Amino acid sequence: MIIFVGSATFVNLVIGGALTYSTVRYMESPNFCGTACHVMAPEHMAYQVGSHAQVKCVECHIGEGAGNFIRAKLNGTRQLYLILAGSYSRPIPSPPHALKPASETCENCHSRNHDFGNKLWRRTQFADNGDRLETALMLNLGGAEGKGIHGAHMGRGLKIDYEAADAKRDKILGLRVTKGGQVTEFATSDFSSGKVKSSFRRHMDCLDCHNRPAHEFELPDRAVDKAMTEGLLPQTIPFFRKAALEVLGGKYASHAEAEKLLPAQLVGYYQKNQPGVLNTHKAELEKASLFLLTLYQRNVSPEMKVTWGTYPQHLGHTDSPGCFRCHGDELKPKTQGKAITQDCDACHKVIGVEEKDLKALQELGGL
Repeated sequence: MIIFVGSATFVNLVIGGALTYSTVRYMESPNFCGTACHVMAPEHMAYQVGSHAQVKCVECHIGEGAGNFIRAKLNGTRQLYLILAGSYSRPIPSPPHALKPASETCENCHSRNHDFGNKLWRRTQFADNGDRLETALMLNLGGAEGKGIHGAHMGRGLKIDYEAADAKRDKILGLRVTKGGQVTEFATSDFSSGKVKSSFRRHMDCLDCHNRPAHEFELPDRAVDKAMTEGLLPQTIPFFRKAALEVLGGKYASHAEAEKLLPAQLVGYYQKNQPGVLNTHKAELEKASLFLLTLYQRNVSPEMKVTWGTYPQHLGHTDSPGCFRCHGDELKPKTQGKAITQDCDACHKVIGVEEKDLKALQELGGL
């Protein structure tokens, strides 16, 4: 009997251990994070097409070690209650205090000691008449030695702390730059005088500019231009870009309603405005309408109140204030000293802006 009970207990421990391991492993998978919790569906869709789609959610949102694991499970219990009670936020906020520091996540793969040098950045746009317009910049990325964009923000011996109006970080009220033992402070006039108060303080790291590294939501014009450039949407159909943006800007109560109505909207646009084009390109337009539906479902979730622009990117300054949160006119030095530079050449060299047949790109083999 003792041998039987001991053997059975051992077998049960092995089976229980295997089940527990499999359960924990599944709970740390992107599939669990993105599909078991329906409120995360918009983030999961953006994650699947992002540049970090091969990185597990837990590697950035939880981190290593037993302490992080226990904190994550306790937080998960709170989140489960909110879901069952239906009291969660819509849309889900992305406060930076819930993220691990970049030194524990981003820098496991992206070393701050690396000098990234210069990088060619380009964007292709399409005019209503079908013209292909190119914008190209040479970004001065630099590195830890104090050169370029990364050096100015993350260089050795440099520390930047800031105060923002709230956790969204759209409005920066004050900066404290420490370098080589010297401290320089900047602030808006309203913040210096006490007219406005800061509700959020943070030590600047990668995530203050690269704030959507794994969950990038596009704006409609960017999404359409990118798809047309990659050949996923037609480039030669007259006024296609204009029609596509009009369709994507439509209001739909749910993904199910968009699936029923959106594809017909594109055909309806041409039926009303360009019937001749519809007769010639009907099959292409029907195929394109299905891809526009995919773009809509990837970036908009009416159920979670996520629409175009809900989650702006702070990288750059074309789709949101981005760089100009600090490099604008409002932040002034508290004492005598240089203002924060607004020199465009400090970050990039302009090769061309919305130019047709950009010669420099042709010479580089970029077209």
